[in-house]
Amino acid sequence: MPESPPAPDRPIRWGNLATGDIARKFAGDLLLDGHLVTAVGSRSAEPAAAFAREFGIGRAHGSYADLVTDPGVDIVHVASPHTFRKEHGAMALEAGKHVLSRSRSTPHRPAGLQRWLRTVGCC
Repeated sequence: MPESPPAPDRPIRWGNLATGDIARKFAGDLLLDGHLVTAVGSRSAEPAAAFAREFGIGRAHGSYADLVTDPGVDIVHVASPHTFRKEHGAMALEAGKHVLSRSRSTPHRPAGLQRWLRTVGCC
């Protein structure tokens, strides 16, 4: 589970896990609304660097593991293909990050969420 909530005296620092269409839309919406996107991660360095340049993001990571362990990220938006979102969400949770993931594999009821968290080794 995340170690602590973000400090109230600074903005929440978002990290985008993946660089596809969903990640682009989400990052654009966050930035339009004045939010802070501090990092992006991809399976390789070049797509992450291109995404970072496009959106003015300060850090580009060539792996998802590097993104989720970035101390400058409070919450990870998991935008990878849906078949990997459970795995990537678990990776971010295990790294102590808050997670936003829209996926058919993410349960919507409290009991389902508890089962899902246990299957990924959390809580």
